Amino acid sequence: MKLIIISFTRQGNEKNRILREKMEEQGYSCEGYAPARFAGAEEELSPLPEDIRGWIGTLWGECGFLFIGAAGIAVRMTAPWVKDKFTDSPVLVMDEKAGYVIPLLSGHVGGAVEIARDVSACVGAVPVVTTATDVQGKFAIDVFAKKNDLVITDRVLAKKISAALLEGENPYQIEIAQHVPDSSDEEDSQCLTLLPKNVIVGIGCRKNCKKEKLEAGLDEILSKNRLRREQIRAVVSIDLKKDELGLVALCRELRVPFLTYTKEELLEVEEVSSRSEFVAQVTGVDNVCERAVKRYMSGKQGMILQEKVCLDEMTVAVGCIKHENEEQRNPENGMKTGGVLVFAGTTEGRRLAEFLGTCSGQAYVSVATEYGKTCVGEYPNVQVICGRMNRVQMETFMREHQIFMVIDATHPYAVEVTRNIREACECVNVPYLRCLRQEKDVENEELKDVKVLHVESVEEAVQYLEGTEGNILIATGSKELGLYTQIKNYRERCYARVLSVRESVEKAISLGFEGSHLIAMQGPFSEEMNLALLKQTRAEWFVTKESGKTGGFGEKVWAAKQSGATLVVIGRPKEEGMTVEEICRQFQKIYTIR
Repeated sequence: MKLIIISFTRQGNEKNRILREKMEEQGYSCEGYAPARFAGAEEELSPLPEDIRGWIGTLWGECGFLFIGAAGIAVRMTAPWVKDKFTDSPVLVMDEKAGYVIPLLSGHVGGAVEIARDVSACVGAVPVVTTATDVQGKFAIDVFAKKNDLVITDRVLAKKISAALLEGENPYQIEIAQHVPDSSDEEDSQCLTLLPKNVIVGIGCRKNCKKEKLEAGLDEILSKNRLRREQIRAVVSIDLKKDELGLVALCRELRVPFLTYTKEELLEVEEVSSRSEFVAQVTGVDNVCERAVKRYMSGKQGMILQEKVCLDEMTVAVGCIKHENEEQRNPENGMKTGGVLVFAGTTEGRRLAEFLGTCSGQAYVSVATEYGKTCVGEYPNVQVICGRMNRVQMETFMREHQIFMVIDATHPYAVEVTRNIREACECVNVPYLRCLRQEKDVENEELKDVKVLHVESVEEAVQYLEGTEGNILIATGSKELGLYTQIKNYRERCYARVLSVRESVEKAISLGFEGSHLIAMQGPFSEEMNLALLKQTRAEWFVTKESGKTGGFGEKVWAAKQSGATLVVIGRPKEEGMTVEEICRQFQKIYTIR
């Protein structure tokens, strides 16, 4: 699930940028939005649409929302879409000074309470948690169910149990069962049944079979077997059906992965309950649905609950894999050994997990938070490890699980984490591979006839500029502005362009950038604006970061070319490694791709 961070003022936008960067380091997938007049590539914020409420509605249940501003705004913007805590988006609000962060909606099931605590760790905001079980430190059924992939069968009874526990009473029982209790059984109204999310559904169908027909057939089979939709872990079929619109739409509605196998992989399954010569002529496989379920369960402890059954224009088979609770998924309790370990925390990490999910080998993906776990998704041979690991824990995990390759796909600026991963790999003698982000440089043609100096850091730029003459326009932000004070006569030579927020302006003034030498403006900056500033400051040097096209780099290049100024470009710290695409090509040589 993606976290949408929304701010409305300049001060809030600065917090938006800082929070988004730090949350991504913790494994979150974030997007920042602000009113159009504050948005732009340089601020790394997207413009809010005119109909904010309607836009939120299109993302409801798919994304989380964190508002930086008044709680009333968050309430009014989300109120039309609030329905059910089991399907609602997590909603939080934080003040502009990052003093407090409050989970407003879907605290447990949606994860808003956990997000609030992660926000607190990133920016120091005090989490204001009001859910009674958290305040009193009591057992919460919805939290237990979420962490252990369990489905609550009776929400009313679950609410009664939570209320009783808060009062110090315990007249109820909780049981974990594979099937929904039979209505003909003598039901005990004091017992709540939790169902594991471990059901695998295999489906075969005619071409262009409608979603509604597939849905009706699925519900019929689930009801017959006393199962619920929420228990479905994955839907599986043959790769000929990977783009079947009805199946794709059904899985999207169910919010479960749709996994497909080649006919060769399905034929590896030796025994099926029935065979169809007609289906074999069309697909090359005599039984799609049941073979697909058994193929998914290969290497796992599982069983068939429903052998292949023929319905109108479709076939269905159902299986289940052994449910593992939270303790059983812990590394100390015997997870499957061997394979690749990916330290995720970025889009690249999630892309690698998706790719490894198509491979035949075992893979492990390490994320920092439960939220990061939901972002990675579920794949049959990929085990997600949730929780931060120090260097010693990394070493232990690699040894116990016979890891033969580690891929570091953490955030480019998560320096300490990367150092720990490298050192752990060296200690246990496991190959280390750094996954690099693809830089979005401007085309070489755009740099033609432009005077450009490439450096790797602000420090290197300062050292070079110290030996030059002429005015300098600085557009690298306020964070490292203090380094420029090392330049002789910097008060006369340097002009600092910073965001027009109090923190940036006050910092610049304290460093000696005042009067006409301090430009406090809110982007985005056009080609003409960049050129006007270069002319106004009579700058012979224009210092900027390598932000790519979307970061306004092209506009700066044009302005430098027109004015004759030398563009000093500060790139990202250089790392050796491979892109996602290069890594995937390497692993195609190692694994069989499904």
